[in-house]
Amino acid sequence: MVACSGPGCCQTGDGEIVQRHTRPAVLLLTASTGAGHDSTAEALAATVRATLPGALVYVRDVLRRGARDTVLRADRWYDRVVAQAPRLWGLFYQLTNHEGMVRLSVAVAGLLWGPRLRAALDAGRPDLVVSVHPLCARLAARALHDVPNSPPHHCVVTDLVTVHRCWAAPGVASFYVATRQAAAALVAAGIPAARIHVTGLPVRCNFGGPPSAPPGGPQIAVLLLGGGRATRVLVRAACTLLAAHLPLRLVVVCGRNEHLRQRLAALGHGRATVLGWSDDVAALMRASNVVVTKAGSATLAEAFSQARPVLTYQALPGQEEGNLALLEQEGLGRHMADVAALPAAIMELCARDAPRCAAERACWWGGAAARVVDHLVAAIAATRLRSDPPWPG
Repeated sequence: MVACSGPGCCQTGDGEIVQRHTRPAVLLLTASTGAGHDSTAEALAATVRATLPGALVYVRDVLRRGARDTVLRADRWYDRVVAQAPRLWGLFYQLTNHEGMVRLSVAVAGLLWGPRLRAALDAGRPDLVVSVHPLCARLAARALHDVPNSPPHHCVVTDLVTVHRCWAAPGVASFYVATRQAAAALVAAGIPAARIHVTGLPVRCNFGGPPSAPPGGPQIAVLLLGGGRATRVLVRAACTLLAAHLPLRLVVVCGRNEHLRQRLAALGHGRATVLGWSDDVAALMRASNVVVTKAGSATLAEAFSQARPVLTYQALPGQEEGNLALLEQEGLGRHMADVAALPAAIMELCARDAPRCAAERACWWGGAAARVVDHLVAAIAATRLRSDPPWPG
């Protein structure tokens, strides 16, 4: 479970949620398959609390069990597959991107994780359920279908452009997507356009506000990111930049891969700042001239919100390929399939003039969470005004 409770939130020591019916309650369903879903849930939770003081906000990762249970923890096998066999992940993505395979996968997932989800619903008794993961959306749709007078179910799609069929869960009242391309993908999957809102992808509150000017000085400040659990590709990118003998000030963030952090710290010989997990990537971005990263949706949205030029060096087949076109469409960077080309690309990006619309677009990306929560608050108000509350007793 992601520990995420607001003032007055009632939880037992083992994480059990106890509902207080006098306050509005929101249940956010996420999964730690990559860091993007959790960061979206965190952004929404903080914005709901700021907008509805006293609201109970529960964030549950329903696709994991105990810390020792590696079989039923989706994050474990996801991290290993995308790190060691990204092409295999791309094949899996394509094979399951059909309604028949989605239904079969959801049936299996329901046996593994359905009871955990139903327990979260029964314990929390929320006024609103919000899914930020495609499998959570499908499992919640199944579970809520069996609940008399169930609370409304909303879904925040965390993919920027390419939307897997699993996101198109039946019974979802509203979908929130980052781009018009993502909205079109949901319509093609059978979701009525009236249920879809183009809001941008919610980013955490420390990414809000107008973007700052990039740092000056003789050195180019480069922020090198590898996602929640960085892979060996990050090592190659870091070594390439260190060997380029350019006037760079390099900061490398390895996420939760402690082995990789130690290895890079040794290889850098003090010429780079090497960090593990960082809770304030926003500050690191503001202190940078260029962001170099894998093409994860959440990281790109965060960089867009800071108007920082971006170079991507890795994209998951299928899932993240659409992000590469969006990167150029936003006018903030491009993809470099060969990490050897990163130094020249950094110099080229720094020589460009920033697009005139960069600050305006940055503010739009930074305001996504507030736009989504405006809709969620309206849905909560409508639910609590009903004469027949969703959870009797």
